[in-house]
Formats: sequence, C-alpha cells, structure tokens
Amino acid sequence: MAPSSPYPGPLRRLVLAFDVGTTFSGIAYTFLDPGEVPNIYAVTRYPGQENSGFKIPSILYYTPNGKVHAAGAEAALPSMRLEAEDEDLFFVEWFKLHLRPTSMITGMQREALPELPPGKTVIDVFGDFLKYLFSCARRFITQTHANGESLWGSVDSRIDFIFGHPNGWEGLQQSKMRQAAVAAELIPDTPAGHARVHFVTEGEASLHYCLDGGLASDVIKNDLGILQGSTRVNVRAKEYFKEKLRESPFGNDEDIRAMVEHFEQSTKPIFKDPQERSYVKFGSMRDKDPSVGIRGGQLQLSGKEVESLFEPSVVSIMEAVRRQCEFLTGDNPPAAFLVGGFGASPWLFARLEAALRTQQIRLCRPDHHTNKAVAEGAASYYIQQFVASRIAKYTYGTEVIVDYNEENPEHHLRRGRVRTRPSGRKFVPEGFQVVLSKGSRMRENEKATISLYVESPDTQRLDRIICDVICYRGKLRDPRWVDLEPEMFASLCTVYANTSAVTKVKQYGINGSAFYTQNFKLVLLCGLTETKAQLSWIENGEEKESPAEIVYDDDALTA
Repeated sequence: MAPSSPYPGPLRRLVLAFDVGTTFSGIAYTFLDPGEVPNIYAVTRYPGQENSGFKIPSILYYTPNGKVHAAGAEAALPSMRLEAEDEDLFFVEWFKLHLRPTSMITGMQREALPELPPGKTVIDVFGDFLKYLFSCARRFITQTHANGESLWGSVDSRIDFIFGHPNGWEGLQQSKMRQAAVAAELIPDTPAGHARVHFVTEGEASLHYCLDGGLASDVIKNDLGILQGSTRVNVRAKEYFKEKLRESPFGNDEDIRAMVEHFEQSTKPIFKDPQERSYVKFGSMRDKDPSVGIRGGQLQLSGKEVESLFEPSVVSIMEAVRRQCEFLTGDNPPAAFLVGGFGASPWLFARLEAALRTQQIRLCRPDHHTNKAVAEGAASYYIQQFVASRIAKYTYGTEVIVDYNEENPEHHLRRGRVRTRPSGRKFVPEGFQVVLSKGSRMRENEKATISLYVESPDTQRLDRIICDVICYRGKLRDPRWVDLEPEMFASLCTVYANTSAVTKVKQYGINGSAFYTQNFKLVLLCGLTETKAQLSWIENGEEKESPAEIVYDDDALTA
C-alpha cells in the first residue's frame, strides 16, 4: 500500500520527515514532482557514521559559550570524551523528555532528567538538533542523487517538514516543536512558514510504515489498529547500575555511561531468556570487582536482573492496550503492531505476544528495519493518510454563561452569582459547554463547533474574541458546571480571532439603551493530529469564514 497516486501539485516540493527520538533520531524524505508517483527514501549516511545506518544518537556537545560543538554520530565518537574534558564541553542527552506534558507518565520525574546547558531552553536545544538534522539531510540528498545540488536548489522555499511525536503529546508540545523549527531557521516565523510544519503521532506514522510494507493489510478493518511502544529500559538500567555499583570503584559517571551505551547497543537487543546471564562491557580486561560481578571489564547480570528492567515496559504497554480497547465497541482489535528500535527485542516481542494472545490480539512487527518506522511512516502520512478517525482521550469544551432560570435547581443554587447582560437577560457564570466528548470519534474533515452569542454596548469590544478551550479529565459523562470539580478542568489552549468582519446588530435593552450583538461559531478541526481553528458566520445568507489563532498554555516549565 505504498504511495501509488501521482502528485497533483503544480510545483516540485520536498518533504523532510524528522523522527527526533529520546535516544536516537532518523530522517526520511520524498520529492513531490508534478504528475509523478513519489518515492520515500531514508537518510542512511551521517557525518561520523558513513556506513549504512538509519539512525544517529540524539546527543550534542556544547562549548562553554553555548555553541554546538558536535552532534549526532560525531558526538558519539570515542575521541569526543577526551575532547570534552580538554575543552570543558557540556554533554546533552534525552533533551526530548523536557518537552513531555505534565499529564504524561514517563517513569522519570523532570528533576531526574539530565540538565540542559546553562542559558539554554529545550526549544533552543531542540532547534539546534533540528538544524543539525537538516544539514545532514541536505548533505545526503546532494551527494546521493544525480544533480543533487540542482535538485536541492529547485525546491528552494518549498520544503515541508513533518515531525513525529509521542501519542500523548498535545498542542503545547507541537507549538514548541514549531518554535524549534523557527529557531533552527528551517522556516520563517510567519503564518506561511508555520504552515509548512506538520505533525503526526508516532503511532500513526508507524501504522503507515506497516501498511506500506504490506504487513497490516489483512488486519486493518473497521478502523481498528493498536500501536504502542516503550523506551524506558535505558533509564532503568542506568539507575540500576548506579545503585548496584554504589560501593564499587566502577560506580562513577564515566563507567556507568559506558555501561548504558553497551547495554543499549548490545545487551538489550539480544536479551531473550531470563534463565541466561547477560554481560555489559565497559572497561579493559584489567577491570574487576568480584563483589558486584565485574570481571575482565564486563558487568555480569542475571537474566532476572535484565528482565526486571524490561518488565515495567510490558506492564505499561498492556495498560495502554487496555485503555485503548475501552474506547472501542464490540470485540477487541485483531492486531497490535510493535515497531521502533525496541520492537526488535526478542524478549519484548515474546512477552507481549503471550500477553496479547490471552485477549485474542495478534502481535505483528515488520521484518525489516523497524527503527526507521516513524520517519518513513511520517513521510507516508504526509502523502496519504490511512488513519480514518481519532478518538478523544478526554472531554473538551469551553466555559460559558447560562441564561438564568429560577425554576432550575442548579441555577437556584447559584443565584448569588447571577449577573445581567446589556439586553437585560440574566445569566449564571461558570457553565460548561461540551464540544467533544471523551471517546468520540473524529474523522479528518469533521468539525466541532462552539456557538457564540455576544453582547456589548461598545462595538469595539466586538472586534476580537478570546475563548479558552478546556479539557475535562473527570469521570462525569456530561459535565455542566466548572465550579463542581474545578480541579478536573484545565485550560488546553486559547483561541484568538478577529471578529470585526462579523455582522453587528444594533438592539435596545429593557431600559432603552443601545447595545450590539453578534452570532458566530468557533470551529475546531479536531480530526487532525494538530488541532486548528477558524471562525464561521452567516452574512446575507452566505457562510463566511476567517482564520483563528491557537495559543497553548505553557505548562512545560512547571511540569
């Protein structure tokens, strides 16, 4: 099910898909030529990693004055450690985790994350790494394709970027990734520039990758499909090594770091049997500490010890599958897909396969290079979208005022807060209007609307609207009042729109004073990976539309 339709656009475009992972990152791309069927390619050569390889480490070294000294595979070269000591370089890893939402459980508190360089924000670091990936993509394309320089020059400003991100990330994280793209000078900081950045969840990207490989064609029916992954084993391994070697001379940061690297590259991928021992190499043959199982520069671990590092991932994945199944009606989905570099683990696959089999869910994984699934799948997503619908994880809506009805018991309880509008109508504040209920399916082109009616004696106050979109995380099926469970409501984003073009109707209140009214709708496009907004109103019997801007609340610094 690879792309099969010719590109209908009038001009050549380049699509760069970036998979910036916590530990490794990759790039895929496609040229869209008018009238031609696009092909998707992966970047397989990087500076410092000239042999074939689909991913590079998501790491950087900064100089004391905040400049990038090395990144990616070049930063992982053995010589860099001595160079870092000599030049007092600052090492950065796992920077992506600084972006995660407060509501996302990572198994690692923000306080435990490696620090960012002094004076640098996560947007700065993310932007620096994107800039490096962009240079890698340009280098690969110009060196690999015939007339590569000319080919690159032909797309000029017609380069679209698509970023894969974890399924739990929302608008705030997407907004920060777009800011990083601006900081990296991939796009200008203009509406047209922002429109060239697109997002896809890692789950959806992986699904596209599976479909392109023909893996899922026999199980994707009735919009079903579950995709989950996990990559917290390295974090647990590092903490376990530090605790195990707390009294050992080899419990220093440098040796622990070498152990984690070997564990990631060699021990973890081949672990398959908890009855067998595993070994983690880190030093020379002279290094030994029998009290903790170190001989010949290797740390010996029992199979049970390694299994304990994997097990929380299985528990997390199975819980995610359970939650996903709750949204579905009828039988469980027929298949789950295990992708990404971690998906190649024989132990993880066997353990998940057995667990899912009890629920009549078949576990599948591609038989080729699962570590490039997100990047290539993201490019495929841009070209053609297989995901038919998305399911709302929570209930979304907005705070509204409610016309007062003295016979309504809920209104009567709030009679002390009743206010009067310019028209003379009385209202109760802190009502909640549901826009999208938890569990609702939203297809790509479906719209969720918020009907708004505003009154004001001042026409200038009707030239702009500010509306908060609120997320409700409680258990009520149909929440009506914000004041009942205020801790369960959180502002997701704020929509700003210019309403000066919306018709203003002059009216007179009960005391004879003039006021003006407007009727319009705030339209949310929720079926996309990235939520978008616009205004809609009727003028002379014709529907009019205008754009609206979404600004996300920044909870990253308090997460």
